[in-house]
Amino acid sequence: MYFDSAATTPIDAAVLQAMQPWLAEKFANPSSVYQSGQEARAAIDQARMEIADFLGCKATEIFFTASGTESCNWAIRGIVEKKLSEMPFLPPNLLERGNFQAPISGKRLHLIVSAIEHSAVLEMAKFLQQHRGIELTVLPVNKNGIIDLKELEKALKPETVLVSIMMVNNEIGSIQPIQEVGRLCRSRGVLFHTDACQAAGFFDLKVDDLMVDLLSMNAGKIYGPKGVGALYLREGVAIHPWTIGGGQEFRMHAGTENVAAIVGFGKAIELLRNHPANEQIKSLRNLLWKLIQEKISEVTLNGSWEERVPNNLNISLEGVDGESVVRRLDLMGIAVSTGSACASGTVEPSHVLLALGLTPQAAKSSIRITLGKYNTEKEVRLLAEKLTKVVTALRTSL
Repeated sequence: MYFDSAATTPIDAAVLQAMQPWLAEKFANPSSVYQSGQEARAAIDQARMEIADFLGCKATEIFFTASGTESCNWAIRGIVEKKLSEMPFLPPNLLERGNFQAPISGKRLHLIVSAIEHSAVLEMAKFLQQHRGIELTVLPVNKNGIIDLKELEKALKPETVLVSIMMVNNEIGSIQPIQEVGRLCRSRGVLFHTDACQAAGFFDLKVDDLMVDLLSMNAGKIYGPKGVGALYLREGVAIHPWTIGGGQEFRMHAGTENVAAIVGFGKAIELLRNHPANEQIKSLRNLLWKLIQEKISEVTLNGSWEERVPNNLNISLEGVDGESVVRRLDLMGIAVSTGSACASGTVEPSHVLLALGLTPQAAKSSIRITLGKYNTEKEVRLLAEKLTKVVTALRTSL
């Protein structure tokens, strides 16, 4: 039984069917001028239009990437390095800071992110701080994992070039006030990027309504293939190319496109628009939380219950180690996680849970359960039963 849809979702049968021709007989390079190559180009264009329609933007504002991480990396580094390239710098013989020369103006570019961003954003922001000399502000969140708009407003300054706030957190499912952030940034002339990888399956992502300038998403979270993402870049926003070489992706992301994955991405978006499963998932999530509370003592919900996507439960189980819970459930054929799949293998407690104010011990006692459209009531009841046995056994062994 699979309960880790925030890590990735199983591929939908219709998506796989749409991809299959492009994995075998339709193998031509989409940059080729002959018929089979142009057929591949048309398939990419169709997927691009499908995603653009979903976001309410122009097809020329959609750029395909290899993942959500690459999309977030490109959005942040691309904007910052484009701004840096436009600034006059002191000669290297006068001042050096690694491979960075300070601008003649003496002012450092400024970037704002939240404390609970995915590592794709946080680590890139830290990289730019260390290697490009930018000033970085990391906004705190409240106990529910929500930023304070007043704190954001105070943090904005003339040198701020970009704000990056994720729409939905990948660990606790908290929903940020993206429209309000976008409105504030626009009023101050600051570019705004949102990581919407965890949001696409649950929300209308019309970019004009959200007031975003850049938006990242990927297919692996919406029953599409892994290894493909997209960056929405508002027309007129200047950004450095991500890879240099051929003319792919409007000369901004060189390299032969993964046609099959892109086609699958487009199909996943089409299915998402036509067959939303939010209410079914929410009902099962609520039932699971009710059963857990009835069966297990000293269990705490992490994050807000109201401002949360409908498939997410992140809970702390007092007196047990979350990693041990995950491993024991795995032996029973049940997949849950302790947090972000991208951070698996680390021994440090979740930076997201620590940002909420949890102690390291409470953070390490936490597990994340995220449901998907294929989960059933029978599975939910069985998970609650097995989780109860695991927690009881672990507590008894102490």
